[in-house]
Amino acid sequence: MAWAINYSDTALKQLKKLDKRVAKEVLDYLDKKIATLEDPTSAGKGLCGTLATYWRYRVRDLRVICYVDKGAVTVLVLHVGHRSEVYEGEKKIAGKAAQDLAEFQEARKLEKEKSAAKKKSRK
Repeated sequence: MAWAINYSDTALKQLKKLDKRVAKEVLDYLDKKIATLEDPTSAGKGLCGTLATYWRYRVRDLRVICYVDKGAVTVLVLHVGHRSEVYEGEKKIAGKAAQDLAEFQEARKLEKEKSAAKKKSRK
């Protein structure tokens, strides 16, 4: 099963700040390993506390915080950072991650509605 990997605006900004080789390593890990797994949660670790609905993956000294949507077969990358600072301000990260997740789900909902409208107009 192939999982779709999507990136929040926050995660994209954080990836751009990384060294190009390291950013490529993170992208390759997600695209070649996580996306090809039957269950992407098997390679990650579930978080706890205010981040309990999210998963984290380790790439070098970096942590990649993701939301795994099994219904949509999608992994949404929400936050990328060095392990020493990625959990600082856990509430802030949780708030931003929740906001990014809501935006992603809203965009997905609009896509589905658009697709349904196209199918209706074809009939």
